[in-house]
Amino acid sequence: PILPDGCSIEYIDHYGSDLRVANTARVSMDKWKEIFDLDDVGLINYLAKNKHDSPMRHCVATFRFAMPIFVERQWFKHRLGIEVNSLSGRYVQFDEQLYLPTEYRKGSKSIKQGSLDKLVNDNLLAYLLVTESYRVAYETYKSLLAIGVCKEQARMVLPLSLMTRFVATIGIQAAFHIYELRFHEHAQREIQPFAYQLGQHFSRLYPVTWKALLEHRLNVK
Repeated sequence: PILPDGCSIEYIDHYGSDLRVANTARVSMDKWKEIFDLDDVGLINYLAKNKHDSPMRHCVATFRFAMPIFVERQWFKHRLGIEVNSLSGRYVQFDEQLYLPTEYRKGSKSIKQGSLDKLVNDNLLAYLLVTESYRVAYETYKSLLAIGVCKEQARMVLPLSLMTRFVATIGIQAAFHIYELRFHEHAQREIQPFAYQLGQHFSRLYPVTWKALLEHRLNVK
């Protein structure tokens, strides 16, 4: 899945490697290695299979995210093993960048927190209603600022579709927990591409550890 227009996960930097995962597990036996080999692959697979995750928390990666606030709300459900600093509407004026879907799904009567694959009968009307509400909300926001209302109060009229940005430092274990829950068929459609792209980053940074987690936790070969 690709991220919607205006959304992004930008890699900043990372700390540690697959060898770091193996070494932090091996230190309990007072051992340490400088070169990664097949023994380390076996050890990492053992850790993943038996849910010995603490060595994975010694490896972290930092990213800059851009996503709508209603998706950020779900993303921030995951806080263990994650440090976050976000854009603040108390200090800066929000720009007129809003998430705007082109398709509007029907609600489900049987899945309380989900939606159906079917679109509403009048997709164009839904689109027009959303765009008009955006226009009114942002114009109201600018008008409040223009008459001197402080930013921290003026922002209350803005919709949850407003784009926001934040920086997050995430450990391997925390990243996999996000991936496991949010890149799932029952997760909200709008958050799934973010979880998938995060997994792609961690697969590149920690290929052996990520592959072991996929195979032993999700049965992905």
